Amino acid sequence: MAFKKDYPSIGCYAQAARIYNETKPLRGGVARPIGRRSKGNPARIEKDGDYYYIWLYSTRVVTYCPDGSVVLHTGGWPTQATVQAMHAMSPYSCRLSRGRVIASCPEGSFVVDGELEFDRNGKPVHPPVAYKTKTLVNKEKAKQVREYYKDVAKYLKAFNAMGRESENPWWRGYHNLAQPLTDERAAQMALDIAGCPVDEFWAGVYEEQGVRETVQIALPYGQVD
Repeated sequence: MAFKKDYPSIGCYAQAARIYNETKPLRGGVARPIGRRSKGNPARIEKDGDYYYIWLYSTRVVTYCPDGSVVLHTGGWPTQATVQAMHAMSPYSCRLSRGRVIASCPEGSFVVDGELEFDRNGKPVHPPVAYKTKTLVNKEKAKQVREYYKDVAKYLKAFNAMGRESENPWWRGYHNLAQPLTDERAAQMALDIAGCPVDEFWAGVYEEQGVRETVQIALPYGQVD
């Protein structure tokens, strides 16, 4: 396998053209190896019309277009070897993250999902939508839960101040919010969990009532963290 140190630095169309013109084909063939002049070198450069293609094995990893745009390709191989070739022989910083190839440019970092084109100014063209997972509090549900269990929290705070402790501080007898919660029942619930810190009580209620929700948030213009 060719390593990053074996590749020349190519950052624009003119450099790709120069590398192509300065690299002679191997004897008895047409392949122009990039880096080590060896039949075992998997990296090569080709020209088709005014386009320059950089290949790694049978995968085209970088295309230099005459209009100044550059296209990165994974060819279905999002591997460290692919990333090394892209990183060295394109204008963009590339890395592998959780099985995805990430390319960074002044606009941000973007997923190379199969392929990704950058225009002549280095801006990605139609990057794939990227998402991140975030846990959010449903404010309306939190308000209902806080209102419903406020007396429980009040009694719990009082019992804790008295030094009361329950044998089962992780009691989970929460009610459906549609059912009325009497003052007597609120006191009994607080007594059942006496000794449990009030903040842990609210954390348990939030979990039980689904106040915190996990959502997928689309990142601006396909950018990834």
